[in-house]
Amino acid sequence: MLQVRSQALNGRNLPLYLNVVSPEYHDKGKNYSALVAEVAAGFKSRGTTAYQAGNYTVAVSGNRAEVRGDYRMKVAVGGREVVLDGVEHIILNREAGVWKITAGL
Repeated sequence: MLQVRSQALNGRNLPLYLNVVSPEYHDKGKNYSALVAEVAAGFKSRGTTAYQAGNYTVAVSGNRAEVRGDYRMKVAVGGREVVLDGVEHIILNREAGVWKITAGL
């Protein structure tokens, strides 16, 4: 699932990206619809995107998992490259046997 997300980010592929996000997504006041709009706008406004996941830890408890790790994202904005280094904390739920992101983006 995390590899699919990475592939979607690097290819700016919104349908593929949304395939790993739950319609029940909700985090910091942002629901699924707001996330869709934000990601779509980001894909449209940027040139190339290069997302690279670093080291991750995964803790699973039943149908819930927490993923923590670092990343580097390089994006082309207005003709120049911007490098973003950060840490992610992503919450996953297993829905109909498939892991989906429910918070943390």
